[in-house]
Amino acid sequence: MQTRKTELQSSEKPELIDHFKLLVKNYKILTFAVLTATISGYGASFLVTPTYTAKVTLLPPQQQSSSASAMLASLGSIGGLAGSVAGLKSPIDQYVAILESRTVADRIVHRFHFEEVYKKALKSSIRKELSANTQITAGRKDGLIYIEFEDQDPQRAADVANAYAEELQTRTTELALTELQQRRKFFENQTEKVRKRLVEAQASLQSAGISTNALKVEPRTAVGGLASLQAELATTEVRINTLASRLTPDAPEYREAIAKRDAIKTQISGQSRESSNGSKTQLGYIDLLREYKYQEAIYEALSKQLESARLDESREGAQVQIVDAATIPDLKTKPKRAAITAAAGIFGLLLTCLWIFLAQPKNASRAQE
Repeated sequence: MQTRKTELQSSEKPELIDHFKLLVKNYKILTFAVLTATISGYGASFLVTPTYTAKVTLLPPQQQSSSASAMLASLGSIGGLAGSVAGLKSPIDQYVAILESRTVADRIVHRFHFEEVYKKALKSSIRKELSANTQITAGRKDGLIYIEFEDQDPQRAADVANAYAEELQTRTTELALTELQQRRKFFENQTEKVRKRLVEAQASLQSAGISTNALKVEPRTAVGGLASLQAELATTEVRINTLASRLTPDAPEYREAIAKRDAIKTQISGQSRESSNGSKTQLGYIDLLREYKYQEAIYEALSKQLESARLDESREGAQVQIVDAATIPDLKTKPKRAAITAAAGIFGLLLTCLWIFLAQPKNASRAQE
């Protein structure tokens, strides 16, 4: 067995030497073929339409600890609302996913009329072409987002890259990804609703007038306790709605909020029955004043919370920031003439060697003799 192995190895060495001799003998053909292929590849590289790449660098919002916790404690039960909308992180992958979303792609396609540029009718084909020319990278170490776009028009390449940054800024504002953005958007909506109700309550109170009998009742004494309960009830109901979006009905925190709401409703019902013995004039004025005071208390509390949320959001840097905007590229990235020329030369060399071994068996047999 070992003797046969030795014979095979000894027979392979002369065969390789013979092949090398055959190639050396035909070096003129090899040289001509390699030069021809190299020159042809270099010339063909000029026939390829140049492609330019524009790059933009983005800094997504940075997560920071909120400074509103101290104010939340002073606002009582309303302050607990912020905790229910907080707690979510927005990693860099979320922003990359937004950039790669269908919504952003459709906006870019519509903005630059890529259906005419790519000469395709189907939206899915246009999105696929756009995705192939776009490269979005998340920097794990530096926390930055890099967007590169390739196009045959250098001006359009820069415009599209910058458009991606603009669309990301717009989309993140619409979605409110970060904890502080969610809190700010929540309190904006709530404050606007309460403001409208406060205006209506004020108009009703002013149009009702104040009678002599109504003036005999001290407003603060008459409405203070009940208005406070109604304000607390509204806050508890908002908190229940917020908890329902992230907790199951069996969660202890959710069940505790439900029990608190039922207890407040019972107290309000009891106080309302006690006040039913007053005169109609007094009750009309008291009810209107109670509603006004209630809406005013809620509005003041929410306004403070909204101001705190906006302050924290401004410190956080809620908007996506552009570190380096894309500029018009002055150097083309494709075609890479050196790579094309080298590949053509190597291909020509391999093809010529194959031809020499297969098409000239006589020369190979002579070299073996």
